[in-house]
Amino acid sequence: MRYTTPMKPEDIPAVTLPLERCMYCWYVLHPTLTFPGIWSSTCCNEHQAWMLARSAHSKATRSAERVSRENLGVTISMTQRMMEGHL
Repeated sequence: MRYTTPMKPEDIPAVTLPLERCMYCWYVLHPTLTFPGIWSSTCCNEHQAWMLARSAHSKATRSAERVSRENLGVTISMTQRMMEGHL
């Protein structure tokens, strides 16, 4: 699991109808205050869609990086085998 740094309020998009109990809306509405510990962390529909899109983008990026590394390994391996016959 990769560590991700905490988000800053300016990294969180504002939504059309902010909800006070949404943890992301809270930080946009109150950037200097901590989310109340006695509240459960809820997420409005707009921020939930935003987080799902971020997650999908992150997974796709990691998958593309993994495929790229795997393809590079196959290319190097095949090149090495081809070169061995010429030494």
